[in-house]
Amino acid sequence: MIEGKSVPLAEGPLAGFLAALRHAGLTISPASSIDAYEAVAAVGYRDRETLRDALCVTLAKSQIDEVRLEQCFDRFFSHHVETSDRAAKPRETAPTSGGGFAQLMLTGDSVMVDAQIAKAARTVGVRQVQYGFQRNILVGRILRELGMPDWDRDVAQLVDTGDDEDLAEWQATRNAVISKVKAVVDRQIDLYASNAAQQIREERLADMDIAAIRPEDRQTAIKLVRKMAKALASQHSRRRKRARRGQLDMRKTIRQAMPHEGIPFQLYWKQKSVDRPKFIVLCDVSRSVVNAAQFLLVLMYSLNEVVDQLHAFAFSDRLEDVGRLLDGDDIDVAIEQVLRKVGFGSTSYGDAFAQFDEKYMHLVDRHTSVIILGDGRNNYGDPQLDILDRIRRKSRRVVWLNPEAERSWGTGDSEMPAYQRFSSMARTCGSLNELQAVIGDMLRAPP
Repeated sequence: MIEGKSVPLAEGPLAGFLAALRHAGLTISPASSIDAYEAVAAVGYRDRETLRDALCVTLAKSQIDEVRLEQCFDRFFSHHVETSDRAAKPRETAPTSGGGFAQLMLTGDSVMVDAQIAKAARTVGVRQVQYGFQRNILVGRILRELGMPDWDRDVAQLVDTGDDEDLAEWQATRNAVISKVKAVVDRQIDLYASNAAQQIREERLADMDIAAIRPEDRQTAIKLVRKMAKALASQHSRRRKRARRGQLDMRKTIRQAMPHEGIPFQLYWKQKSVDRPKFIVLCDVSRSVVNAAQFLLVLMYSLNEVVDQLHAFAFSDRLEDVGRLLDGDDIDVAIEQVLRKVGFGSTSYGDAFAQFDEKYMHLVDRHTSVIILGDGRNNYGDPQLDILDRIRRKSRRVVWLNPEAERSWGTGDSEMPAYQRFSSMARTCGSLNELQAVIGDMLRAPP
């Protein structure tokens, strides 16, 4: 706390700026907010460069946050700079019946006019704007707050009296006010609602059938999958920290304190081990499930912070180890290479299991979770159930993810009911949300 200075919370421009930062995607904790208020109390608003540096130090946690904060700072405070730089040049005007604001407009005092518009905008709650289509509604509410109906009555009277000069001045003033109000609302939409459309789009993609995601939405979906992976990694890291800290072992603490007349000089903690998991992923990259395979691979390879080992295999008519390709810097390019190498063929799960048994079964141990992603449609070939059973017995668990709805399992050439019997768990993963939930459960739950 700055000595000798009070720090007003939730008031002034900083409260609006913090709200704009949250809408821009920054995480602002209560502690960071208090630090920001203390920084502003120390440096003030006059020196913008110093103010921006102070807010960057207190609020930005990463380089991405810093870039977003600077962009948001420029948009938010540019209006205040323009306002403060203008000199008020009031002029003599005739009194009107359009209320105090109308009279203020005719004086040409632009600073006071902007202040009144800002006050009206706060009154109607313009900061709560969420969507761009609310623009006209908010403009209308602010104009009513400023007394627009009274202005229109004045214009009607001037029309009746035939005073063309005053009528032209009134109409010009009215249009100028409307333009100012629209600019204020547009700025608020830019600050507080620019991410809303993106959030709606991401929510729609997360719930959408993976097979229905259009090519033009693929990059957005991949960014969303990476965001999901980051959230899962963060949750798993918090669990590991809690596990390392453990719970107080009262019995051991009291027992060790007995030689010291019951005074616990040292605390003992019960600790529970949370391992970094090992995964083997087998992805069917035939045409029917290739979309789900891409997103699963992106998700798994974005979890490298919390995964100890990850081996990835792709198959359609043959099985290929694609881990080396996916270990590269650009996962998008790697996935394209995987698809060119083994994608879009005629699927044979039996052949893929046989090749895995011959070359890679040694990778499976009791710490390994095996994820198989595919629709289980084996083109009426040998399903090689004995190999899948052997994988299940050697591994920690086998989880089968199927993009098809469960009612389709067992229809046509689907071997899914048989594969389900030899899996620890079989679940549908028709959407990105379902995919995230399954992987989250695997990171969280013991086998």
